[in-house]
Amino acid sequence: MHYFGIAGSYELMDLLPEAFPDFVTHLAERGFVGGNVTVPHKEAAFRMVEHRDPAAEKVGAVNTIWLENGRLMGGNSDVHGFILIACILVDLMGDGLSMVYSFYDPRQERRSLGTFIILDHIVQATLNGLPYVYLGYWVPGSEKMAYKARFSPLEVLKPQGWMSSWLTPSGSTNLLRLKPRPSSTTISTACS
Repeated sequence: MHYFGIAGSYELMDLLPEAFPDFVTHLAERGFVGGNVTVPHKEAAFRMVEHRDPAAEKVGAVNTIWLENGRLMGGNSDVHGFILIACILVDLMGDGLSMVYSFYDPRQERRSLGTFIILDHIVQATLNGLPYVYLGYWVPGSEKMAYKARFSPLEVLKPQGWMSSWLTPSGSTNLLRLKPRPSSTTISTACS
């Protein structure tokens, strides 16, 4: 707190459930203006506060308490970390991770979640000794899939077989013929 110029301290108070209500009731007298609440006290805190934020109301638990004009207030900041904003279905292949289908909250577009998902799967593949990450379907010209084209080289399945593709500065693709690769029951690379 000192680093941020806040006069105060952040102290651990190890309280048994039977001691929690008395401690919170006399918070100001003990010199506290608020604090974080952990298990097993979150539901008791929910019942004790005079006012709760919408997140606390929705989940029935309080993890943050504070005094405001002499009133004990409560909120829940846990839920902000648990809101699903992106999801992916992945096949574990013999030689890599196949990103079958992913989606994300369109209101989160500026966060580049599609790119993040790919980068995360590159890390996961590397940690698991897998040499490939298959990006799944890619439709050239699709704005929603454009982020996939930024990862080069891509192997693209064409009628004549698998081809390596590098995007040129103009956005067109250069294709090189590759040797046939073993077939898989899952389409698992960028396709056009």
